[in-house]
Amino acid sequence: MLDFGKILEGLKGKALDFKDIELLRHAYDLQQEVNDRIRELYDIQSKQCAMQEKQIRSQDVRIRNLETELESAQQELERVSDESDRIRTHVLKTADATDCRNLLAEAIKGYAPGALWVFEDLDRRIGLPQGSAKKYLEEAALSLGLQVEQRGENTIVFQEYKSVRV
Repeated sequence: MLDFGKILEGLKGKALDFKDIELLRHAYDLQQEVNDRIRELYDIQSKQCAMQEKQIRSQDVRIRNLETELESAQQELERVSDESDRIRTHVLKTADATDCRNLLAEAIKGYAPGALWVFEDLDRRIGLPQGSAKKYLEEAALSLGLQVEQRGENTIVFQEYKSVRV
């Protein structure tokens, strides 16, 4: 920035011609233009800051809304999960042979043949009455195309069903 006070102080007592005055006027005009540009930039920056603050406030509101929605969804999920558990408990308490076979088939579906199954563990994991896996697992496996490879008192291993050709 030009300091016209210092410039004028340096010119004190000197005779100025028209050329010097024109040069000073031009310097003054340039300084005014610079000042105007600085004010414009300040105004632009102020507007940008105001827009950013507005966006931040808007995002804060959106975040609060999303947090509220998330909380509601979590509560609904918990309610549905509790209801599902209640229904599953009811089904398991009243499970008949077909229910037991279906639940066991679903539990072992997708496991590789040769997997070792412990009857008591399956009953507990699925929530079936004790002894259900021992009683119905073979039938459930047969529905999936598996046959018994080995059967013990507490465990069983299946293999893929192989038909015998005569």
